[in-house]
Amino acid sequence: MPAAGVILHRRGEVLLVRRRFDPRAGAWCLPAGFMEYGETPRHCALRELREETGLRARLGELFGVYAGFDDPRVRAILILYVAERTSGRLVPGDDAIDARYFALTELPRAIAFAAHRQALTEFRAQYARVTRGERDRQREPR
Repeated sequence: MPAAGVILHRRGEVLLVRRRFDPRAGAWCLPAGFMEYGETPRHCALRELREETGLRARLGELFGVYAGFDDPRVRAILILYVAERTSGRLVPGDDAIDARYFALTELPRAIAFAAHRQALTEFRAQYARVTRGERDRQREPR
């Protein structure tokens, strides 16, 4: 079953939501959920973000597509986009009991699904490469 979500980041932090319902109630995950009939992945990602966090965002590039093998309900395909917040107030809603930003270097241990853990690991590595490259460019003599 297709699902879509976002990696919403700001200054070295990423937004996660704490799951209200099973499977893995109480664990953290990226704002994401299953696509509804007639919905595009992009629309689903934005809808899930708004429902779970109260935030609106602008989607950037496709970050990755992941196979979800550890959800007992279905075999999922997770489509993730990088997103930039545009408006809204951060309030957990829908099927989230908490929503907050975590430093990429201090993510919670209890991440609900392997696909989310993999995406966060890849995002953290990509973010580190980009910021390291920016620091190196700033140090270069002009």
